Amino acid sequence: MSGAHNPIIRGERVWLRRFEKDDVASYKAAVNDADVAYWAGYVYPQNDVMVERFFDKRASGEEFFFVISPLDGSEFLGTIWLWNMGNRLGGPELSMFIADAANRGKGLGSDAIDAMLDFAFGHLDHHRIWLTTLASNTGAQRAFEKAGFREEGVVRDHYLRHGRRVDSVQMSILRPDWEAIERARIWDRNST
Repeated sequence: MSGAHNPIIRGERVWLRRFEKDDVASYKAAVNDADVAYWAGYVYPQNDVMVERFFDKRASGEEFFFVISPLDGSEFLGTIWLWNMGNRLGGPELSMFIADAANRGKGLGSDAIDAMLDFAFGHLDHHRIWLTTLASNTGAQRAFEKAGFREEGVVRDHYLRHGRRVDSVQMSILRPDWEAIERARIWDRNST
């Protein structure tokens, strides 16, 4: 499968495409990697049945679950996900991971976040998007701050990781925060 010539959700270096059945094996490999699993919250190995169920639920729901791919292809770099739409926090939750450690820290995740925010605020009627990340995941927090997210607070002893309770950081971005950021938007990068 080749990359989209003129993708709808396009960043500077990546594009977001729908999670397809062909991506299940790549997703399974990613979430069964100890490093990805730790940061993304997977505490036990995922088998084919579990991943297939996960895919089926995402494919049929109101969630927006995308694969992050390089502009010049359809390689599975990671996922970005807008979900948990009906929560009490006033907007959808954002989750993301970059699968291969060699691709982290290169701005691909930041580019995907920008593209997802443009989609969420520019094409959907959201006012607030929020997320949580482990308090120790300072790299993710920097990427989210760069995209306009602000820290709302620390959730003490939120997660159990490796037998210890650890804190998380809750962050959010509001539509006016996104509107104030001066950068090219996904629709500015398309030729139509």
